[in-house]
Amino acid sequence: MKAAWDWIFSYSIQGTGLILLALLARICLQKSPAVFRYVLWMLVFVGLICPWRMELPVAPKEVVSLVLPLDQETEQGEAAPWAQTSEPVLPVAPEERAVTSRVAEAKKNDLLPLIWAAGACGGLGYGLWGSWKWRRKLQGAKEVEHRVWEVEGLPTAFVFGLRSRIYLPAHLPKEERAYILLHEQIHLRRKDHWVKALCYGILCLYWFHPLVWVAFSGLETDMERACDEAVLRQMGDGVKKSYSASLLRLAAKESGLLLGFGERAVKKRLLAILRYRKPALGMVAFSAVWVIVAGCAMFSRGPRNIEEQLETWGEEQGDIFAETYQVDVEEVQTETVQVASFPDLYTGVEVWQATPVLTTDTEEVLLTTDNWLQEGHTVYGQRTYLVYETSSKTCLGELWAVPLTGMLSDLETNVRALLEQEGMLEQETYPGAHAMATFTMTDGQKAQMLLSQPVRQGAGGIWCVERWMDSTGNLYYEGPQVNETALSYYTSLQEVCDEGHRVGLLSPEDVARTFLADWWGDHVTLDHLETDVTLEQFFTPPVSTYFVKVVDMAEDGTLQVQQGTPHWEGEALSRTQAAAEQNLTVDWWDGWGSKKTPSQTITVFLLSEDGTTVERAEETAWKQAMLEAVAAQKTPCFWLWEQGGQVIRLEEQFVP
Repeated sequence: MKAAWDWIFSYSIQGTGLILLALLARICLQKSPAVFRYVLWMLVFVGLICPWRMELPVAPKEVVSLVLPLDQETEQGEAAPWAQTSEPVLPVAPEERAVTSRVAEAKKNDLLPLIWAAGACGGLGYGLWGSWKWRRKLQGAKEVEHRVWEVEGLPTAFVFGLRSRIYLPAHLPKEERAYILLHEQIHLRRKDHWVKALCYGILCLYWFHPLVWVAFSGLETDMERACDEAVLRQMGDGVKKSYSASLLRLAAKESGLLLGFGERAVKKRLLAILRYRKPALGMVAFSAVWVIVAGCAMFSRGPRNIEEQLETWGEEQGDIFAETYQVDVEEVQTETVQVASFPDLYTGVEVWQATPVLTTDTEEVLLTTDNWLQEGHTVYGQRTYLVYETSSKTCLGELWAVPLTGMLSDLETNVRALLEQEGMLEQETYPGAHAMATFTMTDGQKAQMLLSQPVRQGAGGIWCVERWMDSTGNLYYEGPQVNETALSYYTSLQEVCDEGHRVGLLSPEDVARTFLADWWGDHVTLDHLETDVTLEQFFTPPVSTYFVKVVDMAEDGTLQVQQGTPHWEGEALSRTQAAAEQNLTVDWWDGWGSKKTPSQTITVFLLSEDGTTVERAEETAWKQAMLEAVAAQKTPCFWLWEQGGQVIRLEEQFVP
């Protein structure tokens, strides 16, 4: 019952807009055929029970998670650290957090569903009671033709009953009987009796809404006028006076689901009959266009605001939880707060924090594996960060957790990474000239960083590292860890540099060396720096060279290798030095080993009997040789070249 009340109450707000729109359109169609106004009211009642609306633009987008350092250990219920900082963050105090739910605050009162149900049942009961009264008056009815019955003393003519029969007063004059019968036959052909019954049922559901009563009254009026006009079109203007007289004589107060020849608003109906003129084709076309436009307006809507979208998102999370853990979810609320706004990113984006809060029918502790927290009947879902376009309120994706540092600049980096993965932003934080620095990591893997000038291009502009990539193609975003946007921070650094301080920022090489020192200390040094590079050059993964021994090999060619470093008298050797040195030793430090996937164009050199390396380009040849070596419990040593996560070259190395 409570769920039904929640649904009716929420849609009553939409119903207000539908009825007001219909009233406005009805004014414009005042001189049009009544059938168009009748269709308009039917659309209103369909809209009151049909939740579908055409939304422009469509908001949902595929959810994207980021390969970035994210913190999932923050305490449930806290606002993000940047939610209390200055612009562009929009501060929201905890007590002011918006709590969106499926209905307004009134639904929390458990008495309201009972009052609503009582009113709805009372309205249906009144309609059925009125129908029962009329049924008693029809007990002496006689069938005079197919689906037409006559009753002695019946005050009016009407269509009634589940079998949809026409009931007429007995002894009607022949001419009068003809157009009264035609009137009821038109009702029967149009199924007006079922339309009225359905709309009356909807009225009972919305009995508390005064505008729905207005809509039902308008439906009755225009239904009858449309039927009157159909009679006059078929029988001609000559029956206007006699038709009006019959209407006045047979007018009766209707009750419940009755659909009769008479109605309450007899005076206006009589005037409409006497003033009726056959409409021109242009008026019919105008009316049809108006109804189509109004109908499209009724069943379409602009983009939902973000709170509504988050409400729907929370309900979906509740459905997933209920299905996963087989519990009944009685109520879903979504605690939301806007944590940041980036007007200069993309076309302007907002970041919202959302936490689904469920009320279940059990206090039994549920052992969940996806970060749901339970306190009695209340279950808290994982806090999620969603990114929305500011203007269209379109959801651009989800950030699954808060950045590790809690700094605004890190959040901005996460959002940028999401937009880049969605193809909404170019894969460069700062456009213009770029430099690229390559370096070797502590495990021997090659990597390269992209440097840009964030504030000013050319001489006098500072440089920064905006991202770097390893040889497997993994991309890592960089930026300052400050509680402001990155561009704002770099702008202040540019001003400091313009004053003659921190001039090292003007050199991309110095910036690259500082970055390496901050990340890896003295263990990693700069190999090479190149200026005027393109993004295509940067996004071509570097080639790494490793010294490995093959521990195992699968039939598909996947290698299980252990990594090491060749030495001679304590000095690490390069590939060319090792090839010429026969007294080398190896420190095998990759104890667990790792898997390497050969590319389709791998080049393999194996040792021949005389100790020289011979290319084994045939795929089956080198695979067979490797499998035989592994089977013989030999562990051949290789220099291995890797790019983009795949082995592109193997060259066997003799180890004594």
